[in-house]
Amino acid sequence: MLVVVQLIKTRWTVPHGQRPPQLCQGTPERLSVMPLPPHGFVQGAVLHHTEFDETNAYTRPTRANLRTYSDLRHLYHNGLGLRLNPVPQLEVLLRLPEQTTSTTIMQLAIGEWGQLSYKTRFGLEREATYTKYTFNITYRAYLDPFVFMRGNPTYTIHMPLEHSP
Repeated sequence: MLVVVQLIKTRWTVPHGQRPPQLCQGTPERLSVMPLPPHGFVQGAVLHHTEFDETNAYTRPTRANLRTYSDLRHLYHNGLGLRLNPVPQLEVLLRLPEQTTSTTIMQLAIGEWGQLSYKTRFGLEREATYTKYTFNITYRAYLDPFVFMRGNPTYTIHMPLEHSP
């Protein structure tokens, strides 16, 4: 079995006193998982990480990579954690900064996929930097590079800025 996590990170700055946009126009919330790993067949976990920012007007990623892992222990990012249950199910966990324990936010059966997104803000005197994290997560028998492009997610969670990790 295979777990695929796609992280799309979008960053933008807003001058002090201006209202920030809800999200950057034109940046995707899901992509194909490309390039495929060498040899095509993977077991364990795949992390597809892509970043967009203002340097090229969000027209293409400023960073993109695909990594494979033999287990899920290394896939923990910005409060997101994953755990396989014997059911079999994939449990998606979230730990907010003020918490010491993780909260289960979704459980995915084989073939399902879910989307979690949240924003963070880092403010300076003259401007604020916003970052939107979108995680697309699936648990499946094989790697389909277009899994997140086919249909809608089984679960969708969009967290407001004030509750973001």
